[in-house]
This record gives sequence, structure tokens and C-alpha cells, in this order.
Amino acid sequence: LRRKLEEDPSEPDLIVTAGRRGYRFGPPAEMGAPLAI
Repeated sequence: LRRKLEEDPSEPDLIVTAGRRGYRFGPPAEMGAPLAI
């Protein structure tokens, strides 16, 4: 999944943050965190 997002992101505005329980997807305003993989 990570490689797919890095190589060919279907949604350029999608924000991905890595957490203990996995990956989270949402707008920057909701997550309150920059792109972190």
C-alpha cells in the first residue's frame, strides 16, 4: 500500500499518517499531522 501511494497516488491530496494500529487516511485539518510514512 505504501509503495502504491508513493509511486502512483490516486489522490494527491490524501494525507497518510502512520500509527501504531496502522495507517490513517484523512485531510490535514482532521489529522493535524503532515505526511508521514
